[in-house]
Amino acid sequence: MKKINVKDITEGALYVACYGILALISRYLITGVDSMIYYIYPLPMAIYSSRKSFRISLIAALAGITLSFLFANPLYVLILMMPNIIGGLILGSFLKRTPKQIITYLVVFIIFLFSDFFSIWLFEKINNIGYWDDIVDWSIKILRIFASFDEEILKKVLISLFVVVIIVDSLIKLVFNVLIFFLIVSRLNLVKDIKIGFKIPLRYSPIIGIIFVILFLGTYITLIKFISMPSNIIEVLFTIFIALYFILSIYIMYQVVMYFRIKFKKLPMWSFIFIVLFAFILFPITHLIGIFLNLLNYNYIKDAL
Repeated sequence: MKKINVKDITEGALYVACYGILALISRYLITGVDSMIYYIYPLPMAIYSSRKSFRISLIAALAGITLSFLFANPLYVLILMMPNIIGGLILGSFLKRTPKQIITYLVVFIIFLFSDFFSIWLFEKINNIGYWDDIVDWSIKILRIFASFDEEILKKVLISLFVVVIIVDSLIKLVFNVLIFFLIVSRLNLVKDIKIGFKIPLRYSPIIGIIFVILFLGTYITLIKFISMPSNIIEVLFTIFIALYFILSIYIMYQVVMYFRIKFKKLPMWSFIFIVLFAFILFPITHLIGIFLNLLNYNYIKDAL
């Protein structure tokens, strides 16, 4: 049996301490901060597990979960922190040992997605409440201010939308953690035997623009059909269309942001933050610009710059 190195224990203690700090932040600071740091929970364990063996990383993960229970609300740790620490453990371990990184991303995405649905289910069971029903009822009360709707149909539409939001949230969390992971690992040279291979491809194509328009029209048509003739098949189609539409819309925003970054190279780096913010705030305009760039096949223009 291989002995555990003292250096591994010491380093593991530092990463475990990170979760103690995050647990304290979630408990004592302003309400809403815990939601802001939700996305970085997998990161410390991902970095540590990419540097050490799975066995020693698993011990550190269990220690981090235990420490979090001591400093934060146990329900919060059980629902949010524990699944994300496990996700970070799998992310770092798989990135180091799996030849095809796409397998790692798929596995971790499924873990994040499962943990989100599991968290909601567990929250409902422990508190004996209907999480989805409460959100839907609250949303309907707001929508009633602007117009009248068939509540039963609207409930089904909203539940489909919330499912899509959870899927997109899991995807965003995966991309965010992988990008920050590779940034930290490469800049600090923390892992020598890991391939830094994550890159979101920047490709403009008329096909992307056409698919985006089809998904938009498909979402709109299935929504209208679902309101007029509700059925399970149309509900499933609507959920699929809107999920793909949301995912591709994020990529379209990425294309537009990179277009402005390439086109205006002389702008200072800090201006990039404002470009990203405007892309999200003015997303209808961003989508129109993205469709235009793809239909023009902007790759040729980009290569000429």
